[in-house]
Amino acid sequence: MTVVADRLLRDRGWVGQHTVALLGAENISLAQMAETLTEVLGTPIRYERGSRDESKRTLVGYGFSDAVAQAMIDMNAATSGNGGVDPDEAAKKWITDNGFDRPIG
Repeated sequence: MTVVADRLLRDRGWVGQHTVALLGAENISLAQMAETLTEVLGTPIRYERGSRDESKRTLVGYGFSDAVAQAMIDMNAATSGNGGVDPDEAAKKWITDNGFDRPIG
């Protein structure tokens, strides 16, 4: 993430109006993320799966645009491993299908 952040912050053409999909070295679930946050923060964090509509409303409520909120919901659905799809392959396909595999600007 730091490499991408450094590149974008130095890019005078970047205006912060696009989402940038980043995958870490390890594909972890939201429940695993909550476990890690619990360990790091020392405060219990719990992941509870809600409906996609509820999740989208929450994201929009936090200030995400409707399009970005929907893209995040779609990425989550595509990378959940449902339907026997390998989550890593699903994530790569979603990134390519949505144009995030190309340089910004």
